[in-house]
Amino acid sequence: MKLRFSQKGQALTEMLLVIPILCLMAAGLIQFTQLFLAKNAFEQACGLAARDYAASEIDDTQFIEDAWDNLGDAQRYFIPGTLLTVPSPGSSSTANLLTNNLGALGSLFSKIKSVLVNYSGQKWLIRIQFRAPIFFGTLFPGGLTFQTQLAVLKYPEEGAQ
Repeated sequence: MKLRFSQKGQALTEMLLVIPILCLMAAGLIQFTQLFLAKNAFEQACGLAARDYAASEIDDTQFIEDAWDNLGDAQRYFIPGTLLTVPSPGSSSTANLLTNNLGALGSLFSKIKSVLVNYSGQKWLIRIQFRAPIFFGTLFPGGLTFQTQLAVLKYPEEGAQ
């Protein structure tokens, strides 16, 4: 008596084992794409708000609202009310170098020093909570925190010197 094995059952079994793995990989790829797009939108929104600040269109108290508005359609990726900024005054290492070491070299250096020191500026540490999609929601139930740091220098007004 000879036993014959069918190849049809083997192919069906392999397919049943591989399809769920491929679906999980595709879902993970989609989730990582959403994560990347959200991070990119956050960075761009903060950069646009910093440009508005540098152009004196907004002041430092309006930075959060402007950054949130600049997110546009990407706001759906983030938890509302979690956009936080921690401001700190800007400083210039070049200006500090000139102030500390080159002050005695004459009027040219004092003129350069006055141009470099008399700017206004702001540094921000910006954080926002990313709403984790379904796949990441199991790994990160509280979401993910995105963070960036910006430093913006504003040149002095014409009449300010």
